[in-house]
Amino acid sequence: MEDKTAKPCLIVSACLMGYKVRYDCLDKKNDYIINELSKRFELIPVCPEFESGMGTPREKIKLYQYEGEIKVVGTESRTDYTDTIKEFSRKKLKEISEKWKITGAILKSKSPSCGIRNVPVHNLNGDILYIDKGLFVFILSSEYPDLPVIDDQEIEDQKKLEAFLNRVNK
Repeated sequence: MEDKTAKPCLIVSACLMGYKVRYDCLDKKNDYIINELSKRFELIPVCPEFESGMGTPREKIKLYQYEGEIKVVGTESRTDYTDTIKEFSRKKLKEISEKWKITGAILKSKSPSCGIRNVPVHNLNGDILYIDKGLFVFILSSEYPDLPVIDDQEIEDQKKLEAFLNRVNK
């Protein structure tokens, strides 16, 4: 039987690990994740936008409700990146799960791909219709419905962090 890894595996938004993959070529490095959680977990960086070919720098993207579906669309070009990000996300999760046992995820808050909540969904006029989660998170939660997930803002809350760590260590 294949030994997937000695340490539990966490999917982590690459920008939180210091990778300069955001639309503006910057990162959102989180020292706690890098310095502390890396001691206990195998950290797998993921950036659906960058890794699906959007590169850096790139235009900002937003979620739009269109014809009953949530779409990921470039704010300037109006390019629809939905299928590209969906395809990448499914492929990346399969690739990760073949090598590691995924035990949790730490994702970038408010991101159109990785936000676990507080992501605005707009109508075609740009008005906010409602708040939801990012496209990568939709796919992650559909494939791993019981997976513990937390965002970079929540790990600052000691109680939420402890609850998350208790779930990933079960």
